[in-house]
This record gives sequence, structure tokens and C-alpha cells, in this order.
Amino acid sequence: MPSSPRPMKGGPTLKSDGLSMPSAPSAVSRARRLARARLPEWGLADLTDDCSLVLSEFVTNALLHAAPESGSPLRVELRLTPTHLLAEVHDPSPTPPTRRAPAPDDEGGRGLELVDQLAHDWNWYTTPTGKCVWAAWPLP
Repeated sequence: MPSSPRPMKGGPTLKSDGLSMPSAPSAVSRARRLARARLPEWGLADLTDDCSLVLSEFVTNALLHAAPESGSPLRVELRLTPTHLLAEVHDPSPTPPTRRAPAPDDEGGRGLELVDQLAHDWNWYTTPTGKCVWAAWPLP
């Protein structure tokens, strides 16, 4: 999947929230809690489960493949535009997400396939400090 520019889904950001967190296992639950707190407040309760799971996958991938490189913190962002919800995870590695072909008995390697099923669109782009992996959903 090629790098793409920051998504400009639906125009300007109307609302946003985010948090920086240490590269630690607790980052996964903190990202989920952010989505579970904010999306109902924004009237998007129906997107909470899908967004929470996608953020879990993105943060887990960052912890496994990117954050250990530098110990740098991760950043999770939620953005609401007039037509879309966007969820972003910023990490310190410029290396793109990579699909695996797990064997039937493998315990991992299926995360990006889940993201494909849950998000309307997703991709990544490089940043001056690493990369951002993003997912988007059209508003109901």
C-alpha cells in the first residue's frame, strides 16, 4: 500500500481530540477509551466499536513494529469533519504497515485484514517524525 497524503475527508475538522502516550501495552486500552468516551459525545455511538478495534490494531502494530525503535511516545487523534470520522495513530517509524500471510495456526498477523473489514478507508503517510496510519468512516 503506497503512502498517501493526510486524508482530507469531508473538509475542515469540526471537532478533534487526541492524546500522546508512552509506548507501553497500556496504550492500547487508552486509545480504546478515547474512542469510547468521545464518539458518543459526538453523536457517533454506532461507530464506537469499529473505531475502537481499528485503533487497537493500529496501536498494537505501532508497539510491536515501530515504537520499540526509539521509545518515543505514540499519538492517537480522532477528527470529525462534516462528512467523516477519522482515526489516526502517529508513531516514530517511517516503515509502512505490512500485510502478512499468516498460517492457519498463527496467533497473529490478521490485524490489517480486520481493519479492511471495519473501516471504510485506511492508509498511511510519512511525517517528519515517522508515520501516521489512518482510518476513515463516512458519517451516518
